[in-house]
Amino acid sequence: MGQIFDAGEIFKVAIEMERNGAEFYRSAAGQVSEEEHRRLLRGLAEMEDEHEKIFNDLSRELSAESSDYFDPDGYAARYLKSIADTRIFFEREIDMSSMEAILKEAIQAEEDSIVFYVGMKEMVPDETGKEKIDAIIKEEMGHVRLLSELLTDEQG
Repeated sequence: MGQIFDAGEIFKVAIEMERNGAEFYRSAAGQVSEEEHRRLLRGLAEMEDEHEKIFNDLSRELSAESSDYFDPDGYAARYLKSIADTRIFFEREIDMSSMEAILKEAIQAEEDSIVFYVGMKEMVPDETGKEKIDAIIKEEMGHVRLLSELLTDEQG
């Protein structure tokens, strides 16, 4: 199977990506001119904050369960953190004054995160909480759906 990951490590990455997403939306809110767009972006940041809480709760549930996962040098954790910090919601040059560009960037980041989680799920043994990763994927899919609706409204 190659490298094996613990679902708890995946949740740590999920929490970090939610923080990065909230930071992205708050930064964007500070750069758009329309108050309606600022409120929307702040609301999206709050949704990311809520996802972070959900993932923290799921992570705590998982920690309460026993696991034989062993990563004494923390290689898996460091690898996953580097992905969270560089692949999802990383700094790209976009027109932060354009709500359409912001929403497209957010959709791309959410889709990237879903691909990441689906791939990582295959490297998590069943006994270390593999099924709980589905909760992350479900949350992110809901966010893509919402962002797509907002983009359609913005374009229409």
